[in-house]
Amino acid sequence: MAITSSGAISMSDIRTELGDSGAISLKEASDGTIATINTANDAANRPDGSAPHAMSEFYSYDHSATSAVWGTLNNFSMAAGDGATVTSNQQITLIGGSGDTVVTCPTGFFGVLTVAVSTSSTPSSGHAASKTIAMSGNQTLYMQFKMVGAERAGNPGTSARNVTLVNSGVTKTVVVTCITTGD
Repeated sequence: MAITSSGAISMSDIRTELGDSGAISLKEASDGTIATINTANDAANRPDGSAPHAMSEFYSYDHSATSAVWGTLNNFSMAAGDGATVTSNQQITLIGGSGDTVVTCPTGFFGVLTVAVSTSSTPSSGHAASKTIAMSGNQTLYMQFKMVGAERAGNPGTSARNVTLVNSGVTKTVVVTCITTGD
């Protein structure tokens, strides 16, 4: 069970969260002497181990937190004619997530790739090269990728993009192959 995210925190709260039953000091709790600090917590939700130590560094600290784990999302392709727009709906499960998830579509030749994201259903608007959404615990991320084919005037081409999804420092990369058909 995590320590409260606001309000008063007692040394007893910290001692209990760290699984200790004896007398502790804030320094020993903060620097990992009592128990190794669990880095599965976001950096903002764990003590930094450096003086001056503060009880507020323990806001939202969860000593039993686990690292985020991404589910399966296979590589896929999108093909569009010159200036045409196509979309691809995708989803992936995040287990043990915490904080923001950032989805980034890199630029490249042969089309513009953007994404819209949601945790409730497949979005159909709000596309951008990079999107951020809050995700915690176990959730599904729904994404709609949109590709606008490059104006190639009869010269088709292909560009593989390494799209990244990042939560709690854990990165999932999926390759999206963008194909401009030259039509």
